[in-house]
Amino acid sequence: MFPETYSFNIGVTPTEILAKMVETCVGVLEELNVPRERWLEVVTTASLLEKESKLSSDRPKVARVIQNRLAKGMKLQFDSTVVYGVGRFDANVYTSQAERDDPNPWNTYYVDGLPAGAICNPGKETLDAAMNPAAGEWLYFCAHNLETGETDFGVTAEDHARCVQKLRQWEAEHS
Repeated sequence: MFPETYSFNIGVTPTEILAKMVETCVGVLEELNVPRERWLEVVTTASLLEKESKLSSDRPKVARVIQNRLAKGMKLQFDSTVVYGVGRFDANVYTSQAERDDPNPWNTYYVDGLPAGAICNPGKETLDAAMNPAAGEWLYFCAHNLETGETDFGVTAEDHARCVQKLRQWEAEHS
């Protein structure tokens, strides 16, 4: 279903509403020239971009991280998939070890590759980012300012550790 503002006449059925939302999504995927056999992959990837990046300018970079990790056989390890998989939809994105160990098909700490499906309904700009990742060798990313969404991207685990340290410092200053 495509996230959009829809207008319906009184008396429309739930089936008609859902059909319109699906029809709109199909139209956007076709407009973006997403091959039909890649719809699930692209929508799932785009949903991760929506949840993992606050800034639209970062979404093509996160898409590249996803592609680079998958190409190397690395697990994605996105906390957004963990909270979705355990059915926790509060604002707290921090996950426990027990949640990260939960063997559900959305948990990218547990499964190889992409999760079983989308974790939200991504918009057109994010679908485009999923189809057109930025160029880069990044394997890691971490927001270091939770208000603005400023994010650092890195190639090594050490790069990631430095960014996490910046995040912890920001959290301590903004508790």
